[in-house]
Amino acid sequence: MARHGSPRRYPRTARVNEVVPETIADELERLSDPRLELVTVTGVQVSPDLRHATVYYSDRADAKHEQTHDALRSAAPHLRAELGRQVRMKY
Repeated sequence: MARHGSPRRYPRTARVNEVVPETIADELERLSDPRLELVTVTGVQVSPDLRHATVYYSDRADAKHEQTHDALRSAAPHLRAELGRQVRMKY
């Protein structure tokens, strides 16, 4: 049976997997933490229920990876809030 309205070309999680890294990358550029300079979001894996996401990233070769990790953990609440504000979804 055909659905009315616009057909979905691929699952919702795939669409979210595309928009979340863009949003996070844009927001990382706005943060003033020098430990987050040259951090690149390389991918995102969102759970099927859209409640959890694993964000993959790389940083510059000379960066202290532990400091980058700590900076991202520190920025996580802000990034979550921005995702909630910018990306409209059920969860």
